[in-house]
Amino acid sequence: MRWFNREFPDDIGEPVQLLCMALMLHRMGKDGSSMLGRTMCSNIYLLPFILDEKAEQVDMWYGCNYEESDYLDEMPKEIVNAITDEDSQWLYEVYHSDKLQAALHRLIEINKKLLSERQGVRRSTLVTELSNLQKSFT
Repeated sequence: MRWFNREFPDDIGEPVQLLCMALMLHRMGKDGSSMLGRTMCSNIYLLPFILDEKAEQVDMWYGCNYEESDYLDEMPKEIVNAITDEDSQWLYEVYHSDKLQAALHRLIEINKKLLSERQGVRRSTLVTELSNLQKSFT
């Protein structure tokens, strides 16, 4: 992971890649909760999918196709099958923590506003807040 971060410092992170990195950190006994937060920010549907929880489609602005629910149609089965019960418990606890749930609700709120907000100061303020929210998990 150090090599990857050094070689690709501006990589935004593909959701499954971020999930795998979070799980690797956790399995190594390190705190992977920030990486899991990045995972959640990269695709709001991925963690509910992994946890077998219902997630309604949200009508909001999506910056790229990685962020959309259809992205999960291509989720490698090997990744899902490699998640242990202990991994699932950790994913559940971190995903349902106050910190991640507050971030998730704000992320959705901002992206819903971005659907209709025209270019200008208010839109720029929202984009900056969204960026800061995502960076809070790095």
